[in-house]
Amino acid sequence: MRFVITLALLVTMSLSSFTRGLAHQKAYSRHYPRVDQIDSRIHEQSKQIAFAQANGKISRIQALRYKKELYQIIQHEEKMRKQNRSHLTPKDQALLNHQLDEMNQSLLAQVAGEPVTYAQSQSDY
Repeated sequence: MRFVITLALLVTMSLSSFTRGLAHQKAYSRHYPRVDQIDSRIHEQSKQIAFAQANGKISRIQALRYKKELYQIIQHEEKMRKQNRSHLTPKDQALLNHQLDEMNQSLLAQVAGEPVTYAQSQSDY
């Protein structure tokens, strides 16, 4: 009899924690189009860096530099989102897109073998 009661309590507690988890997930799984767009670009940029390194177009050190720059852009995005309750303003989105564009142009030039003149300005942060 004790076993049945204990089992019933465990099942009840498991179900209640599961439903609380679903409610929490539902409350915080909002989609913000500007954030989604920037996150998608960051993901694609990361894939491009890995692909260029895997194909020998850039060295490991160069890939690490690009990843560091990408990480700085991610930190900048997070800072902006904290200021705007998880949103990005159109101005924030434009600035992040500009930084990603510059980084992408530099990477493409590096892969093509052209001289790279890209130097990301830290004053924008």
